[in-house]
Amino acid sequence: MSSKDGNLETALRPSMLADLTDQQFGELTVKQRLGLDDGGIQIWLCQCSCGQTVIITQTHLLSGKTKHCASAVHHKRLINLTGRRFGRLTVLRQAPQTSSSGNARWLCKCDCGNYTEVDSYNLRHGVTKSCGCLRIENSRKLTQHNDGFRKHMGNVQALKNDEGIYISSVNLSKRNHTGVIGVSYDKSSDRWVARLRFHSRYVLNKTCKTFEEAAELRHAAERQYLGKSN
Repeated sequence: MSSKDGNLETALRPSMLADLTDQQFGELTVKQRLGLDDGGIQIWLCQCSCGQTVIITQTHLLSGKTKHCASAVHHKRLINLTGRRFGRLTVLRQAPQTSSSGNARWLCKCDCGNYTEVDSYNLRHGVTKSCGCLRIENSRKLTQHNDGFRKHMGNVQALKNDEGIYISSVNLSKRNHTGVIGVSYDKSSDRWVARLRFHSRYVLNKTCKTFEEAAELRHAAERQYLGKSN
């Protein structure tokens, strides 16, 4: 220990010099003294009940300001969805893997008998209500009442232009709210999606953080495959 550290320890109150090794503070168990921080406060290596190790100042331990690691805070905020129903889905248990956003995923059984894992946000906010069977049924109902679609059922070419390019790839749909053909917003992942189908396959299908990036990818693909000059 340096003379500087020694002078700092001499100036500390006796309670701040106490040996906290093996003592319990909330969910934290003190394992080892690590010395002093830049402010002259003792710091300790602690292990949380969740298994994570974390470095805590003695001030935070004694005052009760810190009682667990950040990971434990996340677990305490977890809403247990086991047994709850969301649309056609019944939650069975939490899945071992989290989603890319860090949200918990849940193993669910659909009324149709299929099993699926769903992000907790999508369950609680009604984004996902089935294993996919509900979307298929809704699509069937829509096609039954769409005379134009039923007229061309079985004739895939009718849905393309003379160059073999899908009409939806070059015409702005009424459902498009971005103003850019082939660019949409995916609410579940909070990302923008750029797509282009050319000769029956996707030549562009990428997600982006910003609308501008997605729009530029779409315009670049149009220049390359459709010969457009944006």
